Amino acid sequence: MPAPALATIAGLAIASGVDVESIQCYHEAGLLPPPRRIAGRNARRGYHRDHLQRLKFIRRARNMGFSLEAIAELLGARGGMVTCGDALRVATRHLDAIREELADPGVAADSDRRATLTAIERMMAPLIEECPRNGATSSCRVLQTLSAP
Repeated sequence: MPAPALATIAGLAIASGVDVESIQCYHEAGLLPPPRRIAGRNARRGYHRDHLQRLKFIRRARNMGFSLEAIAELLGARGGMVTCGDALRVATRHLDAIREELADPGVAADSDRRATLTAIERMMAPLIEECPRNGATSSCRVLQTLSAP
């Protein structure tokens, strides 16, 4: 049974804290499923709780610096199921890229960028260390953190 509609893209934007343009971008990137059509003469598109949950996942991942491609991998948007091992590989690759950027002398000169990257590194490192590395996605620390309500 489908979840009750949040109604319009504007309603989804308000509920998620993500602007309409970004939601449209996530649709185009294949990260969000298409909304359902709401019956009636206006035939508006209806967004549901599953859209909201996925959008919150995307927002958290973006806030942690993940690229849209990495988020697609974490969501299994390109097909296939995501395992804890899959999520760990994506997160480890991301953390390695952050550490590489932090080692760049040019980043050292940009205190804001360095602070942002350092904060992300401090969030990511424990998630990767505590990850069970295999098993159910429900026990995956990376996916749990990104899926938190």
